[in-house]
Amino acid sequence: MWGELAETVRTGEGGGQLALGMPPYEYFIKEPQLGLLFDRTMASEGPFRHRPAVEAYDFGQFTTVVDVGGGNGALMAEILKAYPQPAGIVFDLPRAAPAAQQTIDAGGLGDRCGFIAGDAFETVPAGGDAYVLSNFLVSWGDDRAVLLLRNCRKAIAENGKVLLIEWVMPAGNESREGFRFFDTVSRDLIMLTVQGSGRGRVRTRSEFHDLLKAAGFEMTAVIPTRGSVSVIEAKPV
Repeated sequence: MWGELAETVRTGEGGGQLALGMPPYEYFIKEPQLGLLFDRTMASEGPFRHRPAVEAYDFGQFTTVVDVGGGNGALMAEILKAYPQPAGIVFDLPRAAPAAQQTIDAGGLGDRCGFIAGDAFETVPAGGDAYVLSNFLVSWGDDRAVLLLRNCRKAIAENGKVLLIEWVMPAGNESREGFRFFDTVSRDLIMLTVQGSGRGRVRTRSEFHDLLKAAGFEMTAVIPTRGSVSVIEAKPV
């Protein structure tokens, strides 16, 4: 995909489409072993993304946490090990089920956590009081990102919260607290390389505010972590 970067810059077409002939997420379904490798790679970011987010935010206030696009369940395992109160749902495409179940079983979390298969662009499990989207919106353009958030808005409990664990690009006079230039900018470049122009990117605080507002949420906090991501909290309007 990186080998196609010059063509991506010229045309806007993503390296995934150019190198694989289809979007990467479709390719992972076609080639499940590579899909598992992708999930393991994302989970390997745990010490730099999952754990700092869990340390920075109080997940113990919730009854049911739904990890939308939860992959192999690595983030959910971190949450449930740190906080004994909530139950958890890992929600992702069917291909993620075996790896997620393995993570749940390995952590001894079977009595508090389960996997539900589905497509977040169609619907998400209802009734959770926390919906977590970690390293998810960064992969999609605004239209698709708003669709994901609107599906969470339809499903969320009345007093629930949506939590985005994402990189935040400072702009203008916006806060630079927690901003790590290399990690954030390199993630933005990865999104351009893989997805192409307009399909995914690191967003600014104001861009997250606008996405959440369009989906029926009010952004209530942006909490930096010791890693390169922030926890963006929002509540239903």
